[in-house]
Amino acid sequence: MSKVKVSNSELRMIIFLCAAVILALAYFFGFNNFSKAAAELETQNDADRITVNNLEAMVGRKDAVEKETAQLRQDIQDIIAKYPSDLTTEKAICIVKDMEDYSGVEALTIAFGMHNLVMAFQPGADASAEPPAGYYAAVTVNYRATYDGYKRMIEFVEGLEDRTTAPIVSATYDEELDLITGVITMNMYTLEGTGKEYVAPPLDGASEKGVESLFGGGEGIISLPAAPAEEE
Repeated sequence: MSKVKVSNSELRMIIFLCAAVILALAYFFGFNNFSKAAAELETQNDADRITVNNLEAMVGRKDAVEKETAQLRQDIQDIIAKYPSDLTTEKAICIVKDMEDYSGVEALTIAFGMHNLVMAFQPGADASAEPPAGYYAAVTVNYRATYDGYKRMIEFVEGLEDRTTAPIVSATYDEELDLITGVITMNMYTLEGTGKEYVAPPLDGASEKGVESLFGGGEGIISLPAAPAEEE
């Protein structure tokens, strides 16, 4: 059997080719996979950098957010403060009596339409208590007053601390009596379910006199049924 003789130059060539093959295999099976892993890692790093930037931005706004939250809570408390938690007929009568004392108006009759629903908030999924609900009582007074007394009556209603509107105000001048007669309806609003306690009015002995005697020339008191409740 004859032997194959390989020259030194051919041997170097074979070694070079083997090295090239090994490098090629290392690239495709090693470096290429490493490049993919590196690309995926870089993508993850980009996502992490975005998350870190967002967190840093949130931390930077922490003081501002806390201030805005505190202001929002204060705004809510300011709104709640304008509305009593309830309004009884007793308290409405005392308000009308105060109006008489302040303005000199004579309340001839008074009618009550209590506890009319304005808006009921929907409870949350994890609510453990009844949500707040807004109501109003319509108190209608037939009155008689001097012109100055009429102006002071309007001034009294506008100055009430609790949220009150006067959607109906009528006035007719009686030449024979030199007095103004008319009707005023006051809508007095309440907000229930806020945790605010009801404050009963000071009666100042009025309960001993009887309801009808609260009004100087009062001819009667009428209680009207509340309007049908419609949730919004």
